[in-house]
Amino acid sequence: VLSKRLEMLGDKHPEVAVAKANVARALHGQGKRSEANALGQESLDSLLESVGEDDPLVGKTLNVLAQFSVVEGLADNANRQLLRALAVKREVYGKESGQLLSTLVNLMEVDRMRAHYSDLVSHGQEALAIAPQAKNWTELQTQELRLRMAEARLEFGEAEDAQRECQDIQSKALPALKAVSYTHLTLPT
Repeated sequence: VLSKRLEMLGDKHPEVAVAKANVARALHGQGKRSEANALGQESLDSLLESVGEDDPLVGKTLNVLAQFSVVEGLADNANRQLLRALAVKREVYGKESGQLLSTLVNLMEVDRMRAHYSDLVSHGQEALAIAPQAKNWTELQTQELRLRMAEARLEFGEAEDAQRECQDIQSKALPALKAVSYTHLTLPT
């Protein structure tokens, strides 16, 4: 697929860059990390040259590269990539768009890895503020996000706040979970 796109569109076309990012993701999944990183960076460089910094594809590619960094334990590198992806998404979609959620949630995980509690809380609060406007975002996902923040509070020594938060989450998550269970229930015929 990649070779056909290269032949038809040329090396610097955005679709070729996206195909390269997809191949990089597959290579990384196979454990071929150095090859995946090189191809992922090549994809990003091609996108920057062809569409510029403020394009959704750049944000998505930065997210892919950040995932590679997380797997490799390079939390500071992942943080830089995700902050850059977040800036691109804010520029493209606006500061309150649901498109920011995945990057904010990824940043929360990196903040936890880096033991940057204040950043984790800040990113979590921003995600919670945006969540109600997001398409395809459920109440259950909101409660899961709150649970991640409560876990971080517990991990960083705020046990009482974490306990109160977990009790509130439980009261809201159980009805949401029941609603999901009933809507996805299929009975054998």
